[in-house]
Amino acid sequence: MRAMSYKISSLVFVVVVLCGATALAQYNDPASMTAKAAHTSITVDTKLSEPDWQLATPYLVFGPNPILTADQLSVTGGTLIWGSYPDTSHTSVKFLRNGMKLYIAIQSDDKSIGRFGDSWEGDGLFMQIKDASGSLRELHVYYNDDTRAGTPRADSAVVESGGGKPVPLTQWQGIGLVNTPGTAYDTTKVGTGYTLELAISLDSLGFTPDVQSIEASLDIFDADGYPPGAKAFEGPPTRAFYKTWWGSEWGSALRTINLEPQRPYDDPPVTTAKSVSFGGVAIDG
Repeated sequence: MRAMSYKISSLVFVVVVLCGATALAQYNDPASMTAKAAHTSITVDTKLSEPDWQLATPYLVFGPNPILTADQLSVTGGTLIWGSYPDTSHTSVKFLRNGMKLYIAIQSDDKSIGRFGDSWEGDGLFMQIKDASGSLRELHVYYNDDTRAGTPRADSAVVESGGGKPVPLTQWQGIGLVNTPGTAYDTTKVGTGYTLELAISLDSLGFTPDVQSIEASLDIFDADGYPPGAKAFEGPPTRAFYKTWWGSEWGSALRTINLEPQRPYDDPPVTTAKSVSFGGVAIDG
């Protein structure tokens, strides 16, 4: 009987250890991702209708414990700032490059889109990118203005530069829209997610056309259940704020975005027509 007890205890210990290892291993944390070279021009409109976006794999998935496919990688880490986080959301982030522009597409399935109470933080992107001189530059595309609630502007994300050395709005373009038929800053309705799209001019950050990679850190904020005017750290546990990041929470550690070279036209001076036996080719369209 004692031997059986030891075996059961050992089995329980192994299961606990394995479960713990699984929990600790929830993040892939790739050291680098590749921004593939787009073959067509990209329009920053959140439609993501260009075929190149379908080829922008693998890509990152933000959020806790994501169920991943072969084309997806989870990020570095995350933390629950407040609440119980019942609306667990996940957000995909893809990269493309076209010439001296880095494009980023962000799609979230968030069902409660809004601001973290009276904090400056809200659903969406907080990004830091290192320029050619080694300085960290900062930009945001997020839903942190609940004064827009109930107005036509509610569905649009705030696009702003930030930090001690912001990326001027003349050097990048961003747009964010709630997926129809949803809305933001409205806790009485179930949201349908949002889409963000950015284009960053790398030459404005001091990079030259031969740049092969850049360093950056990306956070995705997810605030749930906060009606306009609510306090950040007050209210029921259904009000929650979770964030995940690739790199680090505030830019103390960065990750690499490799820039796939733009493929020039081959333009061969000569090509060869191979011979076939008579009757070997059917002219049938």
